[in-house]
Amino acid sequence: MHPIRGFCWLAGCLFFLLPLSAQLIVDDFSDGDLLNPDYQGDLADFVVENDSLRLMADGAGTSQLFLPLLTDTAQSIAYELNVFLDFSPSASNFAAFYFDGFTPAGDAVRYELRVGGISGSDDALIFSRDGVELIVGTIGAVGGEPVQVRWRLERSATNEWRLLADYQGSNALEEQGTSQDPDGEQPALLNTFTLECNYTSTRSDKFWFDELELGPVIVDNDPPQLLSAAVGASDNQIVLTFNESVTGESITELDNYTFNPESLELQSLAVNASEIILTLTDEIPTGQEITVTVIDVADNFGNVSEDLSASFLLPLTVTPNMENLIITEFMADPTPEVGLPDAEYVEIYNRGEATIRLRDLGIASGGAPSLLPDVNLEPGSYATIVRASLAEEFEESANVIAVGTLPALSNSGDVIELIFDGEIIQQLEYDLSWYKDDERSDGGYSLELADLDANDLNCAGLWAASIDNDGGTPGALNSRNGEILDDEGPQLLSATFATGGIRLFFSENIDLASAAGSISVEPDLQSNGVLPDANGSFRLVTQSEPQEGIIYTVTVAEDIQDCAGNFSDTIYEVELGLAEEVAIGDVVINEVLFNPATGGSDFVELFNCSDKILNVNGWTLANTITMTGSPREQIEADRLLLPGGYLAFTEDRLEILAGYEQAQEAFLIENDLPSLANDLGNVTLVAPNGDTLDSYDYTEEQHSALLDDVNGVSLERVNAKAATQQDGNWFSAASRVGFATPTRVNSQARAGIVLPEEDGFFFLDEDTFSPDGDGFQDALFINYSTPGPGWNARITIYDANGRPVRSLRRAEPLAGEGTILWDGATDEQQLARTGIYILLIERFEPNGETENEKLVAVLVNPK
Repeated sequence: MHPIRGFCWLAGCLFFLLPLSAQLIVDDFSDGDLLNPDYQGDLADFVVENDSLRLMADGAGTSQLFLPLLTDTAQSIAYELNVFLDFSPSASNFAAFYFDGFTPAGDAVRYELRVGGISGSDDALIFSRDGVELIVGTIGAVGGEPVQVRWRLERSATNEWRLLADYQGSNALEEQGTSQDPDGEQPALLNTFTLECNYTSTRSDKFWFDELELGPVIVDNDPPQLLSAAVGASDNQIVLTFNESVTGESITELDNYTFNPESLELQSLAVNASEIILTLTDEIPTGQEITVTVIDVADNFGNVSEDLSASFLLPLTVTPNMENLIITEFMADPTPEVGLPDAEYVEIYNRGEATIRLRDLGIASGGAPSLLPDVNLEPGSYATIVRASLAEEFEESANVIAVGTLPALSNSGDVIELIFDGEIIQQLEYDLSWYKDDERSDGGYSLELADLDANDLNCAGLWAASIDNDGGTPGALNSRNGEILDDEGPQLLSATFATGGIRLFFSENIDLASAAGSISVEPDLQSNGVLPDANGSFRLVTQSEPQEGIIYTVTVAEDIQDCAGNFSDTIYEVELGLAEEVAIGDVVINEVLFNPATGGSDFVELFNCSDKILNVNGWTLANTITMTGSPREQIEADRLLLPGGYLAFTEDRLEILAGYEQAQEAFLIENDLPSLANDLGNVTLVAPNGDTLDSYDYTEEQHSALLDDVNGVSLERVNAKAATQQDGNWFSAASRVGFATPTRVNSQARAGIVLPEEDGFFFLDEDTFSPDGDGFQDALFINYSTPGPGWNARITIYDANGRPVRSLRRAEPLAGEGTILWDGATDEQQLARTGIYILLIERFEPNGETENEKLVAVLVNPK
């Protein structure tokens, strides 16, 4: 319900006609529309939302709603409305209410009540007739943000106007002033009520109205009645509830209240409309009837009840809360059966010292709660909550509680909530990792809590699959009770700037108390505490704003703890900054694994070759030549790619981390990938604006011919600055690094081409190489730089005896500059012998002339 909704003295939406001389309109907007009563005007600019009338206009302007009135100048009338303005009023943003009609002589009259519209501390309720101010309310009362006021405007049968208001929006109305019509003016017969909103574009949805009353004054001649007495928010409070608002000096006098038993002593009281809250010096005794008597209680119309009493009994039980009642076990996936019934259940436990009354306790899974019956749970006892239709199947379990509908739990992960009195007292967000057992997570086993005294019950490190032979222990001590399920501390994985601070992603939930002094930022942003944030992350609250172009370092000390109490024991550091817009040339595709080993997963690695701080969120990975599967997948992660940094994307992080032990978990992101065929395909990186940042056509033929098996071997980019499709710019990852380097420098990486001083435009970086897969000089890099376009070349390799060993190139065009690789293989795809080799290069000039160039290299065969 919206904040303006308070005590509604007339339930439902009522619209009816009194005799012809009067009309009463009452609307609390609970019917959800503007049809009854029948509003006219700018209907498209208003909606009924959460039982309130709300402005929902498009852009700046003025919007009005009209209702017909029929009044009599000789009759007392009243107009009342509850108003909520979610802003500070100004000359351009305010609400006004008009009452239009005619004098008996036929002259048009307009009365206006304005809420705000002057400026700040001067804003007040202003009532006027045809521009002449009659009553001005409390100065400044409607000048702040937000404005919440219930106003009531009355006209007596003698034509005296009276303005009342409650600036908290409740029914405790206080007089703001009275006035007659201006001298010489006749009273008017009113026939139209207008509600008007004046607003700029940023305030076009911030006006709320409720509890409208237009018409004759309803005279109340009945004294107030005491409906009930009950325990309040604390054990020493009693709440007296009346049938209407009560007032008068007598109800504020402590001596006007008496109790049975007489030992109860009143310390203080507070009046809140139709409630009086009594605070006693001591707690209310349990197990006996309490009677409260109060004298001289008056209502707003002066009616007085001389003597009122009410009684209640405080049972010898306590209500459930987050300390005494906890979830200790649940079965989310009962299929296949192991020993228990094929049914979901949730087990609760009373770890307090008093009996808990479960009345008004609900269990939910993201939706409306299912209420438990009014039963008690003794200290140290378990109860198993099951669906009523399946309760008989749990007859062997102790203390079964049947509910009409037990919320369905998803096998792979879901939310379980215990809700009492509208508040969540426990919430679990589980997933398959909680089982800590791949076989038991397939079904038939419950999840059990190992520590009944734990504070953070939503801690994955405290839960595991049951090891009981039946698959669970509903209603009994858990099979995992007392086990230490997690002995590893938390790891800081990544950090990004967010509104009001820095969002931190850890490997598991952390203990907020330990985090308070364990996290720092350089340069200092004046951190001020750690709070839970979205998607299992945490937010380091900062007081200073980060600056563009600066790389900040978040440091997490080794004394930070996870929710299970384990210390990190390691100092973690993560760099971050404000992201800049990515442009073509800022980032390249750096490594691709498209044919993983059996059971493995593909990955694509990106490298930031710019000096910008980039955010990959919203980028797209695509395969522009695929004929099957998914051709495009958007990157969903909100992650930074720092200058000179790497990020690798895969659909299975655990497989990559297991297959390539040196992969850095912090830079490995789980995300859907486009389909990548094992023989050939394409990886294209697209910016949010549609620009193609890089594109790589791969083929299995780019692997070293000396590899017997290329499954699980990535193709690495050799030179980040060279063209992506340039010959010789991709090569198989070295064996010494496990045949792939996700998140790290490529094993085959090398710097750009450095031109030699001698003549000729073919040259070698190193004239000795050893193709042994160790990542060092695994291939011969034959570099070139042409003097202009139109050059072609053919390269043939001879051994020391002049025998041709390998033809690398057959009179093909050359780029402006580039690299050609020889991996040491012969034309028969065998490793050449150790020895000296001559590279004969035939260059074909654009004019058709031919020149020859020779280079000498030494191959060292590790075999």
